[in-house]
Amino acid sequence: MSDEQRVRKKRWKLRGYHILILALVVGICWFGLYRWWRLRSQLQLRMDAIRAAGYPVTCAELDDWYSIPDGVDNAADVILDAASWYRGPNEPNLVPVAGLAELPGRTEGLSEEMKKAIDVYLASNKKTLELLHEAAGIEHSRYPVNLSAGMNALMPYLSSIRYMARLLKAEAVIRAEDGEIDQAIESTAANFGVARSLSGEPVLISQFVRVACESLGVSTVERIVNRSELDDEQLVELGRLVGGAGSGLKFPISMMGERCSMLDIYLNPAKMGGQAFGAPRILEVLFTAFKATGLIDKGAMLYLDFTDEFLQAMELPDHERIAAAKAIVKKLEEASGIQARMVRIIAPAYARLVELDLRSIALFRVARLGLAVERYRLAVGKLPDLLGELVPGYLDSVPRDPFDGAELRYKRLEKGYVVYSIGQDGSDDGGREHPRGERKDPDENWDVTFIVER
Repeated sequence: MSDEQRVRKKRWKLRGYHILILALVVGICWFGLYRWWRLRSQLQLRMDAIRAAGYPVTCAELDDWYSIPDGVDNAADVILDAASWYRGPNEPNLVPVAGLAELPGRTEGLSEEMKKAIDVYLASNKKTLELLHEAAGIEHSRYPVNLSAGMNALMPYLSSIRYMARLLKAEAVIRAEDGEIDQAIESTAANFGVARSLSGEPVLISQFVRVACESLGVSTVERIVNRSELDDEQLVELGRLVGGAGSGLKFPISMMGERCSMLDIYLNPAKMGGQAFGAPRILEVLFTAFKATGLIDKGAMLYLDFTDEFLQAMELPDHERIAAAKAIVKKLEEASGIQARMVRIIAPAYARLVELDLRSIALFRVARLGLAVERYRLAVGKLPDLLGELVPGYLDSVPRDPFDGAELRYKRLEKGYVVYSIGQDGSDDGGREHPRGERKDPDENWDVTFIVER
């Protein structure tokens, strides 16, 4: 054996520290696999628990969940048919709500020029309006969206629904102006019907659109009350319409879609396509790398913890929800680790969502209260001195302000009255109305109001 062969043999001789290094590598690999398996098992248990509660977990399951019974009429089909016939205003500068013109104040009439422009607009949409009124009477609705696509799901019909709601408000406004009160109420009912067609869609943006359409309906009701002399039957019908809406953002349904979409990203990072959240492709690469180490599963469980806490907070009394949501958000902001940072990237501004939700609820409560005041005035011949006089003849109880839990406020005006909620700023500003068409000045406060000036 040559000297070179002896050196080589000596060089490759297995030594004790080689065994230690090998054992260490094997141990690290085993620990990593065990940790990955344990985290994946824990995440699977969490997902199974969600399914056991009757909720979908994957986007494919969400798409199946969003369904209507076989063989029933579908309001969404009729509304989309109506949208296909829609024509915008010929003179948008003269048409309010659906065009560029500003709608006169609640007590002010329409100019003859404006009325003619609206009449032309409505005449060009006769078929659309017929279909929208038909859709309002259909119970079930399911729009043609493929929720299996997760965050890439396309919902172009949402903009069409907004146009339909504006068209119906324009129709209600002109009917009330012409003294056709029952027809104005029918148009308002159709408006709420269009909004209701989105009530079961488990997507947050869809619930935002629904709430926006319902808010148009409330503003229509306020205008009808100010511009018309209504009898008790008509006031009761408006109260029924308002009472049937105003459920806010429906967080259990909205969060269902958010949760499925987020879990879809956690479990399938490649679906980000490098474009999710406007992020570069490196985020997809990082998600994929972290998934192999179990960090993604840990992050997914942190996200589920966050959403569970939020949904539990939404079961609290209305006026306690904002503080609870802010505490949850603060807890997340103070959490350390890359998983917490990931959740902060993908989670919406939940505290702000709660404020918007409560504002919608408040808007409908003050509208119902205002209609009860009108019924009292019609029956008694004067306005009540206190809201308690409406109980039990017109209300079971005085509605509570969702922002502070106290009774909604009532204030007599020089001409008429205002019922109001203090709003998200928490300040009682005496029923001060938000200026129409203006952004809120950060140095000024406003209330959520329903005002009748007659």
